[in-house]
Amino acid sequence: MTVPTKPLLIGLMFLALHSGTAHAADAWVREAENRLASTRTYPRSAQVRKEAGTAVVSLQVDGNGLITGYQIARSSGSEILDREAERALDRIGQFTPTPDRKPRTVAVRVTWPGPQDKLIN
Repeated sequence: MTVPTKPLLIGLMFLALHSGTAHAADAWVREAENRLASTRTYPRSAQVRKEAGTAVVSLQVDGNGLITGYQIARSSGSEILDREAERALDRIGQFTPTPDRKPRTVAVRVTWPGPQDKLIN
């Protein structure tokens, strides 16, 4: 498991404190990561190249959970997997509302295990 870079980690800590309940904010980020994990695919071209990694995405959502923007904050090391992280967010479009229904910017991880882990589309 990779750890977000220091600025992203500080941002997550701010989110937790700012939302009033660290537990609710952490649970919301975990839910977003789980939804991404269930939506992302493992592109065939990445499989052939045996690419794996974790992309960290800076995700902006409004209070209703609608994705208003995103950018790759830290690459997975694979352009193919980074593009798939973006496509997965486009497919999702909206998450559940944020805990306090205020706009948020959070760091979420999207992971593709190595081919030995047999991740199937």
